[in-house]
Amino acid sequence: MKNLFSAFSGRASQRGPAKPGESTDLAGDGLTEATPLSEGTAPSSARRSRRTPLLVVGGLTVAVLATGTAVYANAHKTVLLDIDGQVQEVTTFSGSVEGVLAENDVTVGPDDVVAPAAASSLTDGADVVVRYSREITLQTDGEPTTIKTTAVDADELLSAYADRGSDVSLVASRSQGDGRTDLGLRLSLEGPVQLQVDGKTVEVADGTAGVDTILADHDIELGDLDRLTVEQLPTPEALAAQEQAAARGAAPAADATVETTASEADATADATEEPEAPATQAPDVITDPRADDTQVTIVVRRVAVADETLTAPIPFETVTEEDPERFEDLPVVTKVEGVDGEWTAVSAVTTVDGVEESRELTRDELTTAPVTEVLVQGTKERPKVVAPPVVRSAPAAPSAPVDGGSGEPAPEAAPAPAVGGDVWAALAQCESSGNPSVVSSNGLYHGLYQFSVGTWQSLGGVGLPSQASAEEQTRLAQALQARSGWGQWPHCSSKLGLR
Repeated sequence: MKNLFSAFSGRASQRGPAKPGESTDLAGDGLTEATPLSEGTAPSSARRSRRTPLLVVGGLTVAVLATGTAVYANAHKTVLLDIDGQVQEVTTFSGSVEGVLAENDVTVGPDDVVAPAAASSLTDGADVVVRYSREITLQTDGEPTTIKTTAVDADELLSAYADRGSDVSLVASRSQGDGRTDLGLRLSLEGPVQLQVDGKTVEVADGTAGVDTILADHDIELGDLDRLTVEQLPTPEALAAQEQAAARGAAPAADATVETTASEADATADATEEPEAPATQAPDVITDPRADDTQVTIVVRRVAVADETLTAPIPFETVTEEDPERFEDLPVVTKVEGVDGEWTAVSAVTTVDGVEESRELTRDELTTAPVTEVLVQGTKERPKVVAPPVVRSAPAAPSAPVDGGSGEPAPEAAPAPAVGGDVWAALAQCESSGNPSVVSSNGLYHGLYQFSVGTWQSLGGVGLPSQASAEEQTRLAQALQARSGWGQWPHCSSKLGLR
């Protein structure tokens, strides 16, 4: 991991790296913020002091020349100037840090860090480090916050947060008018970085390239909702080492089960034998150091929002109307068919790389109203039908023998047939052989009592007589008899002696 002030810490100080977002004391105790540069006053004064004219008077000339050479040597310095990680060697006659920054057109703000402090004196071979403050979006466990940091690149900043046990990433901004992404920080000044997108991970050799450049080089286009973050993820070598470690951990566990079973089986046999010397324990497996290696990774997550529609039926209600003109013993009929309604709910479902992340209900309404079913129940009381008594013919009185010339009496007339049992059953047997679904050959008469369709409907019958129950046919036959008499069945009523 790079030191925040790598050049400075290597030659001028043993202090550790600064924490991101905090001011850093790099020049000595008490430095808590950078010191703004003046307009190069110190360097110009130094130049004027070196232009003092020489005195040419005998031996004094030699002395003055020698003194001037010493002053020049002390004024001329070579320093390493580290500007936000870009190091260059410069020469200067300035006596202060402020002066050498001004000579090299380096301007610092109140949140930037300068070490040593701008007002510090400058010596030959010194390191001068400048770290610019940047405002970036840091996402910790999914919660974005805006912080200021003087970290030199994303690698350094993420490493500073790696030990905090949180899921930390840098969030790129895409709010610019030209659609470019802005991380606010370089990726890595040293080594390659990774690009993870659409289920693939590739390595980018130049970590100093900008995010937009890397995306363009790999033909990656970002959708309007796609998310771009920069994270520290395991390198391919680290993933391989972790898999190997997991495989090694699974094997001893399986072996332990086998050994335990074997030892239990041999426990009785070994009880009488002398204990053997304990075997030398195998040394612990050395952890592969590559398993913890991480690499700065640009992560592109594809985000899609789609509507999901769900419908639910709404059962219809049923009401019953009373009809005073309809006999109460008739079946209930349907006046209006019931129809279920429908309720519709629409949710906006957000998926990230194909996995649902959230859903938001956007519409929840009745789309089709149910139709109420209406039934009709008659309330009219049907008049009671009383079957007439069975009429039995009296035996004919004996008549005087008619002399046909043979002297033998004339034969007696056959008596009228007697109707026994249920009258309606007998009538149905005569009309239809007792079959309630029979239809005449000409299709005009139906059922037990051979109703015509018109007569059936005039009595309040529903559908065809041959489709009604035997009880319903008998009930309407009794109503017909009460209304019109037995003459409705002229043949069978006569045969049964009902008229």
